[in-house]
Amino acid sequence: MNGRVSFLFLLLAGVLLVGCAGGPDTALPSSPVIPARNGAFAYRIPPGWFDASADSQAQGHIVLLIRNDYGATIAVDEVQLDEAARGEIRRDGLLPAAQLLLSLTSWEQHAVLTDAPHMVSLGDRAGCRYGMVTGDAGDALDVTVVETQGRVFAVTVLLARKRSAGEVQMVRDGFLGAVRW
Repeated sequence: MNGRVSFLFLLLAGVLLVGCAGGPDTALPSSPVIPARNGAFAYRIPPGWFDASADSQAQGHIVLLIRNDYGATIAVDEVQLDEAARGEIRRDGLLPAAQLLLSLTSWEQHAVLTDAPHMVSLGDRAGCRYGMVTGDAGDALDVTVVETQGRVFAVTVLLARKRSAGEVQMVRDGFLGAVRW
């Protein structure tokens, strides 16, 4: 029993130390700030990633970043809304928009919900986030919906082959922590 208590103490101390480590912005100090093609925000390319936004395969994405091993992507897309949907977001917040995106994405990707849509803080603004595992491959898909300048964006992190929630969170928070909305 004493060994188990010591192990738990060391595990908790390790988690505490990792949690107190430098924030996501400190991981990208040498990466230049790049304005998005639509001018609504600026971002940094994480170390070990490349920007494929200008590539013809990125058509439709405002930003498309690919990890050097091709095992992960970060895509930023503008959510096209009609006036009724904009009114609903002004009235009810981002949760209805995230729920609509979830239903579209889960159907397209044959995905299973792992983290229901919920509100999150993104520094100076609110966002809405949900997570899924897609199809037979078990790819982790994490979507954060955010509004800026009256426009709504979906930031989608896709990690191939059953990744841990910690790895998904690290990639997502590293990117979002460096975005300048």
